[in-house]
Amino acid sequence: MKKMIPQPSISNSCKAFLVFATALIPVNAFAAAEPAAPAEPKMFELAGSLAFTTNYLFRGQTQTFGGPAVQGSLEARQYTDHGFLAGIWASNVSGVSYPNGSDLELDTYLGYNYKYDDDLSMKVLAYGYLYPGSKPTPVPLPPLPAPQLQLKNDTYNAMEIIPSATYKWLTVTYALSVTNKSGVNSNFADLGWGKPLKPNGSSKGSWYLE
Repeated sequence: MKKMIPQPSISNSCKAFLVFATALIPVNAFAAAEPAAPAEPKMFELAGSLAFTTNYLFRGQTQTFGGPAVQGSLEARQYTDHGFLAGIWASNVSGVSYPNGSDLELDTYLGYNYKYDDDLSMKVLAYGYLYPGSKPTPVPLPPLPAPQLQLKNDTYNAMEIIPSATYKWLTVTYALSVTNKSGVNSNFADLGWGKPLKPNGSSKGSWYLE
């Protein structure tokens, strides 16, 4: 008579686990094979700065009467090589230079930036200078020849159109005044570079012409 060898039995719980594991493996393998969803492209980016300076010089003139300044900025721009940008910049100023006000300069600007390649880029800004509450002492203005308009010099606020072009480390800027600031109409040109001239990293400053 043939001897029957007993076979090990598998409980119902073990059977259920084996079925679950068998069914789970292909599901996980399928999920791992799915590509990740592409990240949404950025539309805008924000950039800011904060500086503490021993003097605030603007186009060769001190704006704090030789004193220190705290300056901050915030800019929003399109996250592309060319697009619109807008920003705000603020600094304390001297009440001697800007009397009767809050000793504050608040600049706002809106512009467009175009990057042609890694070496060449261009930008144009509509730039406003605001000095809340500051007013100069009124002085008589000489009559201006036609067709120019004679504007009142009762505020330090001003606005400029500023185109600029940068090639590698060289930047050329021209500021066209579209308002009469303190009774003076003036335009401004600037030539600057950002490449160190010496091994220790020092470089010359900007040239400017009014």
